[in-house]
Amino acid sequence: MADNTYRILTKIAETGSLTRTAEQLNYTQARVSQILKSAEKEFGLTLFVRGKRGVMPTPECRCLLPNLGAIIRFCSVM
Repeated sequence: MADNTYRILTKIAETGSLTRTAEQLNYTQARVSQILKSAEKEFGLTLFVRGKRGVMPTPECRCLLPNLGAIIRFCSVM
C-alpha cells in the first residue's frame, strides 16, 4: 500500500468527509472512495462508518491512524 493511500486515509479522518478529502487533495470523490474501499479490503477491516454527516473512523481505524502518520513522516524524509 502506497504512502499516498495513508495520506488519504488520514485526511478522511481529519475532514470526516470523502468529498472534502477529494477537494483538498485534488482527487474525485469516486477515486477517494475507491482508494478507501481498496484499503479496507487490504487491511481486512472496516475503517470508516458512513453516515448522514460524513464518515467516522472505526475503533480499529483510530488505532491505525498514529501508525499511518508515522509511516507518512518516515516516507517524507527518504
